[in-house]
Amino acid sequence: MIYALYCGSAYLDPNVEILGVESFTQCIAACDSYNIQSFALGAPCQGVTFYEDTLGNNCFLKNSTNHPQAVNGVDSGVLLTPQQPAGNSSTLLPSLSTTMSSMYPSGGSGVVTVTVTSTVITGPGTGPGTGGTGPGGTGPGTGGT
Repeated sequence: MIYALYCGSAYLDPNVEILGVESFTQCIAACDSYNIQSFALGAPCQGVTFYEDTLGNNCFLKNSTNHPQAVNGVDSGVLLTPQQPAGNSSTLLPSLSTTMSSMYPSGGSGVVTVTVTSTVITGPGTGPGTGGTGPGGTGPGTGGT
């Protein structure tokens, strides 16, 4: 999933779950896990707020990301690529222009960093393959997909 990350900000939106984790990265992973477990509901975790200097319940999974507030020592992430079950045509993508304008109403600026994570599944090839060892480099090959 792809998230926009905001340093020094907290989302005041309702929580879908509150957890104790060791890092901001683990908090984002918890949002992804929550969405995988609740996939039929259409990605109810839309972002996270993580309080880095708080022990215990420091990771707040959010069901919306419409109410940001500047807070020192707090980081937040907004889910940019929510997964939706088949037949769900509603959009869950937050309006970043609205979010940014409410965080910086006086025309200030902020830095947004986007993190991309992916899963690669590997295994033995099942296709005819390419690049064999015969004359001219065209043989039966091995592997393939």
